[in-house]
Amino acid sequence: MNEEVLNKLKEYAEILKDETALKIVYYLYKYNPDVLIKEINAELQISEDDIKIRIEKLLKNGIIFRNPETDSYTMTPFGRNAFRELVHPQ
Repeated sequence: MNEEVLNKLKEYAEILKDETALKIVYYLYKYNPDVLIKEINAELQISEDDIKIRIEKLLKNGIIFRNPETDSYTMTPFGRNAFRELVHPQ
């Protein structure tokens, strides 16, 4: 595994130490693609402000991307694969 990918995985693991971020990532992983903030808010009972803070971190680290047409969020292939590896390491 190259150093860049390893660094991204470490950053991802750091983000997931935040329980709220972990809940959001799990929800996105489970209901991918095109999840709206208001859907996360309704299902997880997390304030939209708290969701937006975590979404920004996830976007910055390439874990998710935003669909500007629908203002929804989808996990990137890296985000999905890394989450799967963190949850079920081989």
